Amino acid sequence: MQEFRGKIKRALQDHVLQEALATFGTSFLESRARAYEGLDFQDLRQKVAAMKDRVVGDLSELADRFAAEAARRGAVVYRARGAAEARRYILELAQRKGARRVVKSKSMASEEIELNQFLEAAGLQVTETDLGEWIIQQLGQRPSHMVMPAIHLTRKEVADLFSRRLGEEVPPDIPRLVKLARQVLRQEFLQADIGISGANMAVADTGTVIILTNEGNGRLTTTLPPIHVVLVGYEKLIPTLRDALPILKVLPRSATAQEITSYVTFITGPVQAWPKECRPDTLPARDDSQTGHSGREDAANLLPGGDLYQLHSGPSPVAAGSTSASSPAAASLGHSTRDETPRPKEEQDGGEGAALTVQKELHIILLDNGRLEMAADPLFRETLRCVRCASCLNVCPVYQKTGGHVFGNIYGGAIGTILNSFLIAPELADQFQELCVGCGRCRDYCPTGIDLPNLLLELRQRKVARKGLPFAQRAILRGILRNRRVFHSLLRAVSRGQKPFTHGTGFIRHLPLYFAELAEGRSLPAIAEVPLRDRAKGFSRPSGHSAPLSATPGEAAAGKGSGASPAEADGRQAGAVVDAGLASGTGPAERPSPLTQTFPVPSFENHRELVSFFAGCLIDFVYPEQGEAVQGVLHSAGVGVSFPLEQNCCGAPALYLGDVATARDLARQNIMAFEHEPGKIISACPTCTSTLLKYPELLKDDPLWTERAQAFAQRVRDFSSYVADRRNDRRQEPGTGLVQAAPAGLGPGTARETPKSGAGAAQGSPQAGEEGVVGAGELPQSLGVSQERGVRITYHDSCHLKRHLGVSTQPRLLLQQEGADLVEMAEADVCCGFGGSYSLKFPEISQELLERKLNHIEASGAQVVVTDCPGCILQIRGGLDKRGSQIQVKHTAEVLAMAKER
Repeated sequence: MQEFRGKIKRALQDHVLQEALATFGTSFLESRARAYEGLDFQDLRQKVAAMKDRVVGDLSELADRFAAEAARRGAVVYRARGAAEARRYILELAQRKGARRVVKSKSMASEEIELNQFLEAAGLQVTETDLGEWIIQQLGQRPSHMVMPAIHLTRKEVADLFSRRLGEEVPPDIPRLVKLARQVLRQEFLQADIGISGANMAVADTGTVIILTNEGNGRLTTTLPPIHVVLVGYEKLIPTLRDALPILKVLPRSATAQEITSYVTFITGPVQAWPKECRPDTLPARDDSQTGHSGREDAANLLPGGDLYQLHSGPSPVAAGSTSASSPAAASLGHSTRDETPRPKEEQDGGEGAALTVQKELHIILLDNGRLEMAADPLFRETLRCVRCASCLNVCPVYQKTGGHVFGNIYGGAIGTILNSFLIAPELADQFQELCVGCGRCRDYCPTGIDLPNLLLELRQRKVARKGLPFAQRAILRGILRNRRVFHSLLRAVSRGQKPFTHGTGFIRHLPLYFAELAEGRSLPAIAEVPLRDRAKGFSRPSGHSAPLSATPGEAAAGKGSGASPAEADGRQAGAVVDAGLASGTGPAERPSPLTQTFPVPSFENHRELVSFFAGCLIDFVYPEQGEAVQGVLHSAGVGVSFPLEQNCCGAPALYLGDVATARDLARQNIMAFEHEPGKIISACPTCTSTLLKYPELLKDDPLWTERAQAFAQRVRDFSSYVADRRNDRRQEPGTGLVQAAPAGLGPGTARETPKSGAGAAQGSPQAGEEGVVGAGELPQSLGVSQERGVRITYHDSCHLKRHLGVSTQPRLLLQQEGADLVEMAEADVCCGFGGSYSLKFPEISQELLERKLNHIEASGAQVVVTDCPGCILQIRGGLDKRGSQIQVKHTAEVLAMAKER
């Protein structure tokens, strides 16, 4: 583990890598959005997913049909059960034919079986001809990306490599570098005995293999050598040529942000080939002055456009591409490997020279190597939908910080972790799956809809089932978290013992010894002196409803009915005021607590609707003012709120650490706590909400709890959605205490956007409306800034709320309804780096993600950051405190509650 952490540290300190990956991530999303314009991405990926699922359910029959059709057309099809069989077949083929030189176009399957190393050890000369693969081959490295293997290198590093290889100084000029690479590689094509390629699809009905490339090397590899070997995994099988169409639409757009790649090659059976002695000494050259290249600093900073574009730049991937269909090389080779392969003039004319052509050999290796095992797994079979576009890497915030040499082995990122586990070695996934922060961004952009976050979670759970939990985790999860009384007593003890570290503030800014790293990039929050469960005793009933739900405002202010001492009551009121106010210079004596005084609370019988509140650990013990705000907003809308004191942790920490047994136990505890409580179960923590919704899946194998879990989950709602729906349903009813709907044109789609500037341009955010203040009406004085100036609010989408629950417009609409001047920050929906225990396991990565988020917040010019997630508040508020920033961080419920004070 120390070695692994060392690799992480070196990657984070590599400024060239950081700049390259960050710039690429931004440019990819912009280019991808343009490529998908006019297409329904959701519809396309549903079609591809449905087709691929049918394929996975019928792999054996499709493999039989493909083998028969390919053989009928003259190909030799070999089914390799594992990497060793595939390697041995290729070596024996080379030995039988007396082959010594091999050229390869890009193939991740060949990387998977470590083919190059095997053939070189047997004395063969193997040359990668994809420019990126050739570069890293010279450097002795592995690909860092499935589509752009040399994305981590700059043009200067490539120029240095060329200088060493050629023995002369080579300037870092992209056209010059590409031209030199061609001069070296063309001789390899002319001398090659065998060409090896991968394939993107294998069509069962016709025995056709389909290859998508952006460089001419793919067709040179498949046409010039007399022997062509195709290495293709079972998952690339498709039934018909028609089934290739949706893949041809999504693969280039998701991989390289192109509408179509430069070359789409269909190979059906072997064709005629030239013997070496009949080949020309050189191949047609291309005029590099016509490529439209323009210089930029880093190869990886350029627009994605396939393997060669790592050294290219230009207005679009197609315009800046490698050899195009109209180039001399393409013209000589043509677009059909059957009809337009260049032949000697004698053979074309039917003269005596025709005898010099030879029949090309086509060998197709169908590779299993764990794929059939994956297809038999009811959970992981969906991974075989993968079309190897690597879009999950392109949008992954962790990959954009660590790169593929850290987050992966042969295959990188989230999909790579799963592929490494099944296709190479299960232990490879043990470390890599922990690098996933669980934000779910990869799932949103996957063109086949693979649920990568949940599959990585399943890998983690299987690891724990296989190896068990580390001692410290087992002690915390099973010895403390399971036992509500022990857990809560410990939190209360921490709240009393933390004073030497808080120094009277709400933060822990420094920690001693080896704990120091945890407080380096962010200040940690102090545990509340009085948790929500103590503040809320007067507003809750035990199961059975034997006590009134609400105290009167006077009783609440005095602390009656809560079981709290007068001192605790005073502390409760003062603490809530200090934490709930956004105003500077507003103290407890000047502004009452929203729960205890601001909101008149009618008796339980007078509420139009009754709900139960699930607080979660952070709101209960760290941010009780958020819970008070939730209750206040609901009470003001005529909704009675019950707070069951028997509720415990939702189980997310256990679930995300792979301890399913503890998560199930906590699920049962919470189901019992809420089973006899009224109405819907409202949660103001998206992580808790998404975990509560997983209870039916967690308990599906327990017949005593299955129906109870389903009934429980059907009642669960997140706070913002519930309030937004309630306002929408009742906005025309007078006297309800609800704010009317936003004026026309003031929905979340018209939020004022941060001015775009380079990497700071908003990605995936609502489109900007007309310039000016959005959200009419007076701004709440409780925001602490004069109405004349206005208060600019920016919203951060928590990962669980947007990507797990599908909620993003509702909280924005609620804020605008309260008159907020809402401005969108760049990358509003990109993870802040909290991830629960992730920020403890990988604080260095967490801090890097936080710094990027804080930069975007500050660039927005907002005075207040609002989010629906207490965990994000912990992370962002702590980071801003470390910076000494005056920007406030609030929960949506707090802003709504303070708006009611007007």
